[in-house]
Amino acid sequence: MKNIAINFGKRVAAALFVVILLSITIVSTACSSNDDSSNTLSSNDESDKYSNLVEEDVIDFSAFKILSSKYASSKIEVETTLCKISYSAAFSDVISVKPEGLNNCAKLNFYANLSSGETLIYSIIFGGEESTAFGKLQVNEGKETINVYVSFYDAPANLDKDDKATFNATQETFNDVVSSLNDDPRFSEIR
Repeated sequence: MKNIAINFGKRVAAALFVVILLSITIVSTACSSNDDSSNTLSSNDESDKYSNLVEEDVIDFSAFKILSSKYASSKIEVETTLCKISYSAAFSDVISVKPEGLNNCAKLNFYANLSSGETLIYSIIFGGEESTAFGKLQVNEGKETINVYVSFYDAPANLDKDDKATFNATQETFNDVVSSLNDDPRFSEIR
């Protein structure tokens, strides 16, 4: 009977952890929508700023990289050579983002730093030919539009309960990323 009570307590603690992480994400997202937008660039500035991947009207995805990553107003902002995305700062110690420039596309890979090691949770893919795009991004000063995709990854079967809960909670940051992309006038979400 004592073991049942201990297992039940562990399950309740894990569930509360996930609820707290999700609550922090929701509050952070709601608060970030009220931020002062005086630091945003006009759409012309955005086009010029992110045109460095385009050479002779051909997008060089292999040059894709992260330009900066910083804490800003309860979120982590990651600026790449294509656009700027952000996610809740509540996950600053749990998530790492790494670029991958390929021949026909660019990827932002999101990893959860778990007790079992770094685990890929999802990738945002710019360009290429994936299954279903969730958005489009204008590049090359508005002359071209590339599709934007997402690939979610399954949690490894060997994760313990706490790492599994963290893995699931970190996948929810995709909603923050989409919200931040929607703030870019060059992006349009496909519904």
